[in-house]
Amino acid sequence: MIRPARAGVLLAACALVAVACGGTPEASPDTDAGSAPMTAATSTAGTAAPTSSAAATSAPATSAPPTTAASLVPLPEPPYAVGKATLTFKDPSRETEANGGVPASPGRTMPVAIFYPAPGAADGTVRDNTSILRDRTWPLLVFVHGTSMTGERYEALTSAMASAGYVVVAPTLPGTSATAAGGPNPALYGGQPADVSFVISAMLDLNGRPEGPLAGRLDPEAIGVFGQSTGGDVALALTHDCCRDARVRAVAALAGTQYLRPGVPNFPIDGYFASPSLPMLLIHGDADEITPYGDSSMAFDQAAAPKFRATMLGADHLGPSGAAGPSASFDASVALLEAFFAAYVSGPTPPAAEEVAAILAAGDVPGVSRLDSAVE
Repeated sequence: MIRPARAGVLLAACALVAVACGGTPEASPDTDAGSAPMTAATSTAGTAAPTSSAAATSAPATSAPPTTAASLVPLPEPPYAVGKATLTFKDPSRETEANGGVPASPGRTMPVAIFYPAPGAADGTVRDNTSILRDRTWPLLVFVHGTSMTGERYEALTSAMASAGYVVVAPTLPGTSATAAGGPNPALYGGQPADVSFVISAMLDLNGRPEGPLAGRLDPEAIGVFGQSTGGDVALALTHDCCRDARVRAVAALAGTQYLRPGVPNFPIDGYFASPSLPMLLIHGDADEITPYGDSSMAFDQAAAPKFRATMLGADHLGPSGAAGPSASFDASVALLEAFFAAYVSGPTPPAAEEVAAILAAGDVPGVSRLDSAVE
């Protein structure tokens, strides 16, 4: 099991907390009173000084605040406006593998894009560096890109999930990305489940820093992971004993599972789901020309409940993720992901019957998608 990363895992928190570190972020008309805007930055200054966990750095709980007229105003409901910030995390405890003639190097550097609910009206745009909507805590989703891609390439998907009420962090990971030293190499995805756990730790570290714009905005008990293609394989790896992260409540894979076949050295399918499984959603186009649709069938058959498999009728490899542009399969995938994570990440355990019913309804769209499921 991967243990949560602790001291020294975050590269320069000043990258996000610009006000506290002397930065001068540009003012935004949507910045709500008393909160600093998110600030795009990349730091190469080295690792931050050790910090304690979010629980230790947060202010102690006090008695409930008195009810006021303002507190009786209904909270806004989705869809939300969407903000975006970019920064960089670096894990100094693990090396970047040798690849394509490029030697191994110390540390693993991960540019990340963070999408989050923002103040203002939802208008379909993504607003750089605006503040996060601060009227509640938000569940956290980690999105993992496919080979030869980057986290930002999937902005249509990640921003849609942010508009639905999630903070979504999309790292660009070493080894498989379009910008990987030595070129993208799908064989290196075996180290990426640990990258996901590191990113979760880094986000929770920011959540626990009282001076930062994310301070106290994340719900550490509501975390999910999803990914596309090899990124979907990484998400599914978190259901395996090799890579289980106890903080993750549910996983979803879009056009994944090609590396979960018998004989593949990283994560062989035999016995893959023998442990108590996390709730799982598989989304796959039956016209996928890169990852055989049958791979999802194999994973679905072996996984324990609760499990869901959505067949996107006539969809190719990228269609359900939106990385190739708008499509009916993308719209159906977003609706299904929203319903799935609402039931198994942001909702109570076990989910309410109506939440499960919402998944079943979202997965069956005439002419677009078909859903198979085992809830219990």
